[in-house]
Amino acid sequence: MSRTLTIILGVIISVQAIGDVVINEIATTHVARNLRWDENEQAYPGSGPAWWSASFDDSRWLSGNLPMGYSLGSIATDLGSELRGISPSFYVRKNFEVSTSEAASSAPMVLRINYNDGFIAWINGVEVARGNMGAVKAHIYHDQLSYRVSTLGTNTESITLPIASELLNQGKNVIAVQVNNLTLTGNMRLEMSLRIDEPSGIDPQLFASGGSVTYLPGLREPSAGLVDPVTSSEDPSDWIELYNNGEESVDLGGWTLSDDSMEPLKWSFPAGTTISGGGYLVVLADDPDNPIEGADFLHTNFKLASGGEYLGLYDGGGNLISEISPKYPKQFPNYSYGMTAGGQWRYFQSPSPGQSNFGDEFVGKADAPDFSQKGGFYDSALAVTLTSMTPGATIRYTTDGSEPTLENGSDYTLPLSLSPINSRRGHVIRARSFRDGFIASNIKTHTFLINQDPRVRTSPALVYAGDSERALYDPFGVLAINGGSFPGNQWRPSRASDYNNVINRGRAYERPIHAEYYFQDGTAGFRSDVGLRIAASSYSRPRMQLTQTSSSPWPDAAVQKPSFNLYFRDDYGNPSVSLPLNGPARTFSGYERFRIRAGKNDIRNPFIIDELFRRLSSDMGNGASLGVFNSLYVNGSLKGYYNMVERLREPFFRSLHSNDDDAQWDVLQYEGNDNIAEGDKTAWDDMIRRLNAPTNIQNWNKVLEVADVENMADYYLLNIYGATWDWPHNNWVAAKERSVEGRYR
Repeated sequence: MSRTLTIILGVIISVQAIGDVVINEIATTHVARNLRWDENEQAYPGSGPAWWSASFDDSRWLSGNLPMGYSLGSIATDLGSELRGISPSFYVRKNFEVSTSEAASSAPMVLRINYNDGFIAWINGVEVARGNMGAVKAHIYHDQLSYRVSTLGTNTESITLPIASELLNQGKNVIAVQVNNLTLTGNMRLEMSLRIDEPSGIDPQLFASGGSVTYLPGLREPSAGLVDPVTSSEDPSDWIELYNNGEESVDLGGWTLSDDSMEPLKWSFPAGTTISGGGYLVVLADDPDNPIEGADFLHTNFKLASGGEYLGLYDGGGNLISEISPKYPKQFPNYSYGMTAGGQWRYFQSPSPGQSNFGDEFVGKADAPDFSQKGGFYDSALAVTLTSMTPGATIRYTTDGSEPTLENGSDYTLPLSLSPINSRRGHVIRARSFRDGFIASNIKTHTFLINQDPRVRTSPALVYAGDSERALYDPFGVLAINGGSFPGNQWRPSRASDYNNVINRGRAYERPIHAEYYFQDGTAGFRSDVGLRIAASSYSRPRMQLTQTSSSPWPDAAVQKPSFNLYFRDDYGNPSVSLPLNGPARTFSGYERFRIRAGKNDIRNPFIIDELFRRLSSDMGNGASLGVFNSLYVNGSLKGYYNMVERLREPFFRSLHSNDDDAQWDVLQYEGNDNIAEGDKTAWDDMIRRLNAPTNIQNWNKVLEVADVENMADYYLLNIYGATWDWPHNNWVAAKERSVEGRYR
């Protein structure tokens, strides 16, 4: 028997092993969409290594041949049944061998490629080409559409790459290609070959077209973590890795795993389960609702708590074999927790399920800096002191909204002296703690608005802080528009390098920022990391130009002043926020989403029409998304006045009309065509059929089963009374709980 005592941030953890099979590594906390950046400043989500890197393990990927895709020319590997109408992407990796002379060549390489509609290519982890897929080094998610249609058909394009010696290694090399479609239907295709373009003689062919590859349909982010391939889940599973440090195989049939020391028989390994000598076995701890037929992994009937809990392995006789007691420590997104070669438990930056633990290891996480003064409005200059509870930590800070790193920002040495800048600008301070052997701390952000225009102080303030390039503006941010033109006042791309992050919807276009909200009296309503998206109708999105984003304030023009959506999520640290947005009587248990309205059809001050009619609707006894008028600052710069309201989506409707906190809703936002915001249209179409049935009492009673007619009548009367325009053919939301009691309202 061996017992290891590990001290993690002052907490003693006992790790006991009896025999050869031990708990070797676990992972409990995954943020599948949050981006990190590699040494080449290339973004990728999830836990490392990136799927396009040479060190990525693609052994669980599928095998096929090029050309690959569906519905365009000859196809060797048809992905139509897996992707059409489901996902716009797939991923390919191809290994190829390179001789010593080829790896030393000073001649450029040529990638000959056919793609539909967009692609990105990497060689040995370095991006070498892209088309119709946004800015260089931009991450394109698996559910994101390409920015432009391919004009190649089945023809190929020759792209000159850097010289061979800059990219190739003698021996094994890998090219990785991501393909995204412009729509969820249509057609997709990838074919390619690679050669060295020598100035004379025969060009070495590194690989020809039509060869074998490994591939992954784009149903999830390929670097995000472990998911059983036979499931449709996008969310990575918790997992437990066992290691057999003996020489002989061990039969695990009847052995058990448990997250409760009082219930050692909680989950049993099925008969026939073995772990070879020196081998690893990975078990997914995801507690599936039903048995998974044909699963690639074993699945326990419990999940792992990110805050820490007991974990034990027992043999068939109920004897303890290996445990982490009394519990493993708090876990952090996209890090694993495992045993080092020296027998100590540490956090690993590169989770390695099914392999020996390797890479950077950490004893804990540094404490985030504390600010002696909090963000908000101030009448005069002030000094701000930063401290961390982690002994020996270095604090680094930025003043431009970017994230502090060891390479970006300044070391904190003396209190920060903050003086007034002007009546429309303040200071944004973002700080982070670093210490060797520790995971970098969370980032703390405070915006100090000193001696601002008195008129701004008459209303609440919403304040954004975010990286200008990665979160807000060109090339990767939510407001990024580059290239293209506006024929008929609608954006159109004309080159493979043109992109527009405003024109499309969805999670793929959401970026992380920090948001602060201050009431009129200056007290803080919330300070939280959130997700930010552009909010606009299908009519407005292609007409947005955003050519004056540096102005303060933004022009009061519909094509220059954007609206936003804010999302609170576990991924960002807070799933919701509680605050008395409209006074104590309107405090909800938690707001999950806000719409930050620019005004648009009523854009010039005071743009009160929408807010007035929401309040009148509330006075009539109907639920309404009441809001406030507020100023908006972005990285310390005043951008104008806005109307912040709770967004008309499932969390809002559930808080007003559902008795079940987990109730699901169908939400339809009508903008001249059907826009299914959440759920589907099945119940809506059923209601329309009932309304179109012959007029009689029996059919009317059937309508009352699915529609809140009184609510609808109040809505129409109010809008007719107010003579609101751009309605009812546009700009309304209808929602229904997905239950027998649910009614459209």
